Amino acid sequence: MKKLLVSMFALGAFTAPAMAADLYTPMEPIPFSWNGLYVGGHIGYGWGDKDWTLVENAGNEPSNRIGDVVTSHDVDGILGGVQLGYNHQINSIVIGAEVEFSWTGIDGTGEWLAEGGNPDTPERNASADINWLLTVGPKLGFAMERTLFYAEGGLAVADEDFSHLGNNNNFYTGSDTRTGWFIGAGAEHAFDDNWSARVEYNYVDLGSSEVSVSREADGGTRTAIFDVDQDLHVIKVGLNYRF
Repeated sequence: MKKLLVSMFALGAFTAPAMAADLYTPMEPIPFSWNGLYVGGHIGYGWGDKDWTLVENAGNEPSNRIGDVVTSHDVDGILGGVQLGYNHQINSIVIGAEVEFSWTGIDGTGEWLAEGGNPDTPERNASADINWLLTVGPKLGFAMERTLFYAEGGLAVADEDFSHLGNNNNFYTGSDTRTGWFIGAGAEHAFDDNWSARVEYNYVDLGSSEVSVSREADGGTRTAIFDVDQDLHVIKVGLNYRF
């Protein structure tokens, strides 16, 4: 009897792990998903150019430069801000939308000679300073697990301050909030289920728009009008948190 009990115990000791192994089914890892709402911040650098065409000289002063591009100059500077967006993933395709707001230090100044290009007359200049830039639009991406490649585009809005140093060192100022469009592309990588980092490029076209700059004079307000054409290139790095 004692030998029988020992044999049964030994048999159970060997067969129990095998039975347990047959009952255990390993769980497959849950695939990563880009679904959901996210918020984040970014910092970057922007550059571009502006063309100033004289439309109307200040007051009734005659000018033979009407219709001429009086100056073309570069603008550049840093920018930084926040973004808010939403993604929906279908297999490897990710569709979404995003709004991004940036405060910028992008600015620049151009100079030109006065009537007839006479070198004996004082130089004129025109300056532009972009205060902020807003972009909003859809996104379309392709996900490779935790890495997302995407393209985007849509509406662009910029708020700018303008100034002009004119005849007799008279100083004119103005501002404008103008709209245009943008396109871009980027790549984003998720380090865990919530945090991800990205790098992105945008081309922003704000088109051509008339800008008025004015000054107070003895006879009232004097105004000069320029048609300003501009575009921007922007590179940004950012960090996002997904809910």
